Amino acid sequence: MATQHEGSGTVPLPGGSSLHFEIRGEGPPLLVPAASWVLEDLAPLEAHSCLVGYDVRGRGRSSAVTGDTPFGLDQDLEDLEVLRKARGLERMAILGWSYYGLLAARYALAYPERVERLVLVGPSAPRRRPFLDDFMDRFAGRLDLERLEEVERLRRQGQRETQPVSWCRAVHDLYFRAYVVDPKHLEGMRSSPCVEPNLDPEAVNNLGRKALEKMGDYDWTEEFTRLETPTLVVHGSEDPVPLEGSLEWERCLSNGQLLALEGVGHMPWLEAPELFFEAVREFLGAGDSALS
Repeated sequence: MATQHEGSGTVPLPGGSSLHFEIRGEGPPLLVPAASWVLEDLAPLEAHSCLVGYDVRGRGRSSAVTGDTPFGLDQDLEDLEVLRKARGLERMAILGWSYYGLLAARYALAYPERVERLVLVGPSAPRRRPFLDDFMDRFAGRLDLERLEEVERLRRQGQRETQPVSWCRAVHDLYFRAYVVDPKHLEGMRSSPCVEPNLDPEAVNNLGRKALEKMGDYDWTEEFTRLETPTLVVHGSEDPVPLEGSLEWERCLSNGQLLALEGVGHMPWLEAPELFFEAVREFLGAGDSALS
């Protein structure tokens, strides 16, 4: 099935929340969670795929999570299925980055008939230990201390409340620099998570931590041995998310392959665009006849 109508909109969710989506390009559908973080920078894929980008609840332009609003991986799985039905996507590929790689793989395990191919980019590991703690340590060790002090100074000045967009950009600039090997690669970045209604990066990060806590001490390696969906795992050797986690993906997936990019961090579409986009296009192109 090929989707070719560009635009944006919202999909209502049970309970009154909604997901914001954007559609770009022509060709077989490629679902991209974390649209506000990555979609603008995945434009080279639009020539051969119809990118259906969206943000999960509590992220980007989708509904904020407040009060008793349900959230977490299980909720994200349910919401993804609601979005798929609403957009009429009978079969699709999914590109999932970081946590969204784990979300994509769990969805494919639950709905194998809906997912043609998976691209997992710097994905969270198929089991929590020891990889999540390793990531936390590596990420903290890469933070620029001068910029961290500047962010704290802006907080003390009240910028979080008085200039929320500037505050958001300062916090994410600090984080993004910990993701990449060379900060120069961020200069051409077009995507930005600094959008309403989820503008406050601290609220977003706190929600992410709570979602991880709800997952507990998970280990889904045995379950993922049953996942037969063709899968490309892309992981930079210098990613703060441990490469060893993606080696674990390669071991447990029966139809998976790992592309390790030397000298690359957590954002390979910015750090090694030629290698990244060539590999993804080639992998997705092998499934054109089944998707179109």
